[in-house]
Amino acid sequence: MSGVIPIRWLLASSAAVTAAVPAESIASDLPLDVPLPAIEVTQISDIGHRTIASGAGTRRARIQVTVHARSRPEQKTIQKLARAALPRMRGAVNGVFVESLVDDVIGPDLRNDDIGSKIGSQDFIVTYVE
Repeated sequence: MSGVIPIRWLLASSAAVTAAVPAESIASDLPLDVPLPAIEVTQISDIGHRTIASGAGTRRARIQVTVHARSRPEQKTIQKLARAALPRMRGAVNGVFVESLVDDVIGPDLRNDDIGSKIGSQDFIVTYVE
């Protein structure tokens, strides 16, 4: 189980996001030749918190949502759509019980001149039950 699962599912289930980015282009491992725009969902870090009584616990993961787009305005628009699709929440998401989902830092604006893409990222903190 990972914090990537609920983030990717929420993005791919958002009509607004998939109107801008096909659901098959929202993944945790995008191929190098993926058509733009695309969204990559990756885990940056993860730490467990266990309770003594049950041995079960929660995990806190930093998940990065990276937008790859053809232009800076398209990148910014998709980032805004992604943030709206990932509200602060708690509950079951695609088989994962999310204790909390909150936004964190917005990363820098980058570019890949080899493929002509504009890149931007946003981190989210997901606390979920193991």
